[in-house]
Amino acid sequence: MKDKFYRKTVMAGILRRFTVLLLVCAMVFGNARPLLAAEAAPEAEATPAPADPGIVSTNGIAGWPQARDIFSDSAVLMDADTGTILFDKSMDRQMYPASVTKLMTVLLALENGNLEDQVAMTETGTAYCVDGSSNLYTQVGEVFTLEQLLYGTMLKSANDMATQVGEYIGGTLDNFIQMMNDRAVSLGCTGSHFENACGMPNDAHMTTAHDLALIAQQDLKYPKFREIVNTASYTLPPTNMTSTERSMTNHNALLVVPEFFYPGIIGGKTGYTDAAQSCLSNFASRNGMTLIVITLHAMDGSYAAQDNVDLLDYGYNNFKLVDVGVADYITSGGKIIIPSTADAKDCTVEIEEYEDPTAGKMVNWVYYYSGHRVGNILMTAENADAYEKYLLKEKEKTEKKDESKANKKNNNKNNNTKKTDESSADSGKSSSVKAGTENAGTDESNEISSGKVTAEKNQDGNIRSILKKIIIGLVIFIIVFVIAMSTALSIIRNKKRRRKKRKRRK
Repeated sequence: MKDKFYRKTVMAGILRRFTVLLLVCAMVFGNARPLLAAEAAPEAEATPAPADPGIVSTNGIAGWPQARDIFSDSAVLMDADTGTILFDKSMDRQMYPASVTKLMTVLLALENGNLEDQVAMTETGTAYCVDGSSNLYTQVGEVFTLEQLLYGTMLKSANDMATQVGEYIGGTLDNFIQMMNDRAVSLGCTGSHFENACGMPNDAHMTTAHDLALIAQQDLKYPKFREIVNTASYTLPPTNMTSTERSMTNHNALLVVPEFFYPGIIGGKTGYTDAAQSCLSNFASRNGMTLIVITLHAMDGSYAAQDNVDLLDYGYNNFKLVDVGVADYITSGGKIIIPSTADAKDCTVEIEEYEDPTAGKMVNWVYYYSGHRVGNILMTAENADAYEKYLLKEKEKTEKKDESKANKKNNNKNNNTKKTDESSADSGKSSSVKAGTENAGTDESNEISSGKVTAEKNQDGNIRSILKKIIIGLVIFIIVFVIAMSTALSIIRNKKRRRKKRKRRK
């Protein structure tokens, strides 16, 4: 009874192993993969959806690369060369700019001042040397060059220095503030009203992200501005009233913080007040394309920095700068910025004319992509006429080339047809009929032969596939059978050895 029970147990064990091995082989050779009920498929990382056009208005432009929303309440991304708006989130909404105001202060200093000028601090500037105001604690009568004051204005964000720049350039601070507002209007700013030169809180001191981008566009035309904002740290030498050096560090995260450092960064300007929250501007250049980003009212500096990085990436990853026009005729412009997948031919052109006090009549060819302005070509009226004639000549040349190609193609076709007709006439009607019959028979024979060959190939392929499966199945069966039998024999031998040992003990 024990031997019978033992044999059944052994056979059951063999069958279990045999079944498991078959399943394993089926999975391996059949590319199968069991999916357990408790096993959850990994979730794909969700891609943030584009912002609603009601929030980011540029997402409503047909064919425009779709952008995600950002942390800041107001922002703009603008191409410096063409003035094209690539990203618009409430860019014309009036906001408090904080120290980003200093973009205008520095612009007026570069336009109207001399960097080597010696400027003495007055009570107007030192009035901002108080707690709660970013300053360098300058003293009345302390002398700096205008260049040193600009470094202090942009790197230290020193309100005392920025205010002193204003008074020096304008003669009086009130006059300088009027210069700021007048210059804003001349640049096309529509939502700016400045009340001071440094951005200190004032309910009436407001601007927009778009206006600040227009101001920065002018700043970037000055190499000295680019040099200042690209400086990570600056040391003021001793002055007539301070015997020690004073160092200052740039606060712009995209320039000095590894986590946010941006390749191609030119520089920028930070700003913060309780009312304005974190404001940030940055300018970068890659592949011949210079972009300006302005963000206003973010919760803190890290959010503002991330917004700046994300918007610059959006610009460089989705747009390209394209040359248009001919340089000999152009006064300014000659570039458009369009989506990377688009072509200049996708744009429409509107022609504007106006009188310039100096240059006379000017003609402006404005390029639009899906109704959105993307660049222009500005020319004198004389050059515009010459350019149109040039385009007509080029069009005629192209048409002649196309016509010549078409004629050449038709001539070749006619010559081939003529040769065929002459050959057919010489061969005679009977031979033509015979040849036609033979050719028809040959074509039919070739078609039948080709069909047979294809069918035979398909049949051979099917047979080979079946044989391959049979051979693989046999190989698997033999392997499994050998393993199973080896296991069984091993168990039986072990059992016999145990019996012998028991008998010897008895």
